Amino acid sequence: MEEARHILELGFAETISHSNRTANKQALQLIPRRIESTRSAFYAQRKTRNYAKRQITWWRREPGLVWLRGFGEEPGIVGEAEAKVRAWLG
Repeated sequence: MEEARHILELGFAETISHSNRTANKQALQLIPRRIESTRSAFYAQRKTRNYAKRQITWWRREPGLVWLRGFGEEPGIVGEAEAKVRAWLG
């Protein structure tokens, strides 16, 4: 919401290409109350899920990609990622 408000404060129209990025379109519609908050959240979540699916599809084609199970802020995952980078760098 803060990013969407900032876009409007800068004087950009709601229809600029940046407003079509994940969740920004819904936030820009929510600020002037063109859409109710529950619908806005639903569409933002759906758009985010679809974007994540496209990213996964893209990265699956990348040769040599190593997937880590967990979230990036988990200490175990951070340590595993650092170890794999160190091993790759030699």
